[in-house]
Amino acid sequence: MSRVLLVTGAIIGVCVLAGDAVPQGFRSPFLSVREETRRDVVLSGDAGRAAALAGLRDADFRVRRLSLEALGEIATDADVPSLVAAFRDRDAGVRVAAVEAFVATRGRSHAIGADEAASRGASAMDLSEALRHLAMRKILAIFDLPNPGRWAYDRRFQPIIDLGPAARPALREAARDSRLTPSVRAVAIMALARFGDRSDVPFLVALGGDEMERPRRRVDIEQQDDLPAAVAAGLAYLGTTDGSAIDLLKTMTLRGSTPIVRNWAAWALLIAAEELDSAGREAIAATAAQAFDEEGDAAVLDISAQILGWLGTPRELPPLVDAIEHERGGYVAYLFLAAAWDLSAAEPPAGTPESQTRAAVVKAFEAIAKRGLPPAAAFARVRLGRVDDGREALVLRLKRLLEGRESTEEGDAYEYGLRTACLALALLGERSAVPLLESKCQSELDDIRQAAALALAQLAEPSSLPVLRARLDDPHEFTRVLVARDLLALGERQPIGVLVDALDSGNIWSRRLAAQLLEAVRGGETDGYDPRAGLAARRESVARWRAWWRDRGPALRWDAAAKVFRDA
Repeated sequence: MSRVLLVTGAIIGVCVLAGDAVPQGFRSPFLSVREETRRDVVLSGDAGRAAALAGLRDADFRVRRLSLEALGEIATDADVPSLVAAFRDRDAGVRVAAVEAFVATRGRSHAIGADEAASRGASAMDLSEALRHLAMRKILAIFDLPNPGRWAYDRRFQPIIDLGPAARPALREAARDSRLTPSVRAVAIMALARFGDRSDVPFLVALGGDEMERPRRRVDIEQQDDLPAAVAAGLAYLGTTDGSAIDLLKTMTLRGSTPIVRNWAAWALLIAAEELDSAGREAIAATAAQAFDEEGDAAVLDISAQILGWLGTPRELPPLVDAIEHERGGYVAYLFLAAAWDLSAAEPPAGTPESQTRAAVVKAFEAIAKRGLPPAAAFARVRLGRVDDGREALVLRLKRLLEGRESTEEGDAYEYGLRTACLALALLGERSAVPLLESKCQSELDDIRQAAALALAQLAEPSSLPVLRARLDDPHEFTRVLVARDLLALGERQPIGVLVDALDSGNIWSRRLAAQLLEAVRGGETDGYDPRAGLAARRESVARWRAWWRDRGPALRWDAAAKVFRDA
């Protein structure tokens, strides 16, 4: 009997498409019939559009909602007024479906905006209310992300970003709504930060300050700290230099109640330091040094080490050496030190600040070689040029680590160890490691994929180019940008499009690097782009960059001698 009903319902849903009658299959109690009817509407061309538009006038809210879902796939610009009119529907679900259909119809070419909707018959209030429902629906769909450390790179935020700037008031409302769980509010904060507009900084600072003062209950402290962790991560995304934000981040770095809060706050300070003056940098360095003095956890010590290492003065380096010599974390300081100084360069004159810095760096690497974890010690030996005698054994051990045949430490130390092994093999120029590095490009760990790709780019083996090109679509956004940088240096043109897309990123560090690389490609031309600018200003210049890439990209030719692209 049920099969007869299903078939009959489907037939009814198809037959009515000959005219502009309402698709009767939308009234079926069976989900499969309703879905089959929706597909029929979508595939029936103008007749299907007419039937779906007729469904918007039906008394049954379910018919109106399903009609809008179909129109989201087939509506034309001429149908937009009907979609906008549905923003005022008495049913909240219909209003949400109307906004989704509107975004699908008009949002493919540009972001949804209140001014556009208002000009087509809906008030800004109608749009705001519909967006609030839609944003909340999408927030609830992704709030189960495992922890704030993953939020920064998760593409599941994109459906919220696609709603455009008009969704920001709804996100703010959700972020401060104490009736929602901390996890849901945290997703709203991170989605808001993804728009990359620094005008949201005061809102985040006020929210974070309130959360830091709120007493924590020990039974659910991890969930409660989803919110301050998201605030710190949001400020890292925005790259703020606001004084009150910097003060809050310093407090979070030293006093945050969980490692994830302290880690994100320290990372936000590192991002901010690039735009601060010398006094601001010194203040951040003092906070980083204090993190060492207060026996901070390993993740915070690592970021603090990067802050101190990046400042690059002899005065800032002793805490790093001290941390290694006293085995506080073991792997804490080597990561940034390794990238910050090249010991193969000519030694500077004695007595100069440069020679003092070099001496401090050498001391740091000697400490790492003696007391660091095995991969870190190997890396330090490479940097110090002390591998000739034991090179074969060193390479074998690094390969065994990557193959999982030799264990290293647990948790973060394990991940850092594998990352360092990848980079050490590249420093050694060990081409026999290429197949192993290619396999690590498929790792589930973001840092390992990134390190393996960077190592392959440094080895520059032609057979690895397809593997590196695949990483241009890596789920980790900054990995995409870094791989684009390295492929660009190898004469690949495809990465330019990835960098142009990164100009519209929600995080400041991707925008900064992409802007620097593209400016070099075009010989200093920026097209008015500023990675620190507000969302509206950035999108205007990003549109110009995309037009340039569309029109001039195919004509770019690689000059191998000069290692630059030239416009043919």
